[in-house]
Amino acid sequence: MNRTLFTETYIPLQDKYYRIALRLLTSKDEARDAVQECLTRLWDQRDKLIAITNPDAYGSRVVRNYCLDRLRSKQSTEVSLQPAHDLGVNTTTITLQRDEATNDRVASLGI
Repeated sequence: MNRTLFTETYIPLQDKYYRIALRLLTSKDEARDAVQECLTRLWDQRDKLIAITNPDAYGSRVVRNYCLDRLRSKQSTEVSLQPAHDLGVNTTTITLQRDEATNDRVASLGI
């Protein structure tokens, strides 16, 4: 796929992609970043895009999956810090919690 065909096919859909990303991520900045990242990923795969029969649905799925991955990455993460034993310090565990809005979005998506 050349630049002209890509521009004619995917760029007009970026507003739709933004609405999908905003609905999932709820932050305008994150949604804009997500669309930019997805368009970049699509451009990087441009040679494979010729075979796509429904670019609208394919691009929408790319955006949705990217946003879901971002939400998953915000889920609780447990990090163990194990200092040197000779310092006489116990192992410390830190748990990062998702905010309430992220918990609600993830629960509503069934992930």
